[in-house]
Amino acid sequence: LSAGLQVISTHIESVGGRQPQSHVLRLEPLLGVEASPCAAASWPSTADSGGGGDDALIVAATHAARNDNLEANSLQLFVRSKEELGGLKCMVAQPVDALQGGVAAMALWPLCDHEFRTCRVLCGTSKGSLVVLCVRCPTQQAANTAWPVEAQARNAHSKSISDVQWRKPGGDGDTMTLLSAGLDGSLKVWQFEGGSAPELCCLHVLSGPVQQTPGGPLLAACWDCSAGTSGRG
Repeated sequence: LSAGLQVISTHIESVGGRQPQSHVLRLEPLLGVEASPCAAASWPSTADSGGGGDDALIVAATHAARNDNLEANSLQLFVRSKEELGGLKCMVAQPVDALQGGVAAMALWPLCDHEFRTCRVLCGTSKGSLVVLCVRCPTQQAANTAWPVEAQARNAHSKSISDVQWRKPGGDGDTMTLLSAGLDGSLKVWQFEGGSAPELCCLHVLSGPVQQTPGGPLLAACWDCSAGTSGRG
């Protein structure tokens, strides 16, 4: 994802010595309004992925018409093109209704043992909200139907969210810990509970050295799971 608001895929061969070929992805418009990409994440295919298939790419995009303050959002799913070496084609592009602001950070949690490839997409927005979406490949939804929202936390941060991370994505289940870092200087730990009434609950707001550092707003964060089941951010 470039500063020029393009998503570029590059085909690199480990043998053969061919010059790498790059392709600019064509994002799909939403209701006639062109797309501007704002986040992208790889969705690897695994042996136990429902439906099998190749790796995929999920791109979050904003759609803002000229002279219009309203902004729409979409998630677009790309897979490998069989017609163009190293190219990717858009398999589906559908709106996201529950977002406040565009997607500023995104993380994927692939689920196993489903009939169709399924993952939970964690989005942090430019206005400080968290949203968990359910994405399936191939989608079973009608065209222009919004991606299902499983849970959300409005005003999770007072400024834009700069990074989000599931603690240990993979496997199955309905419970997962996650963290979010924001330009407000805070680092928060959350619990996602799925099931019949999904929700996001804030467990910890990390202060002390995180907020006292003179380095300014937080730009990225990650988990250190080497300490066993406790995990460290």
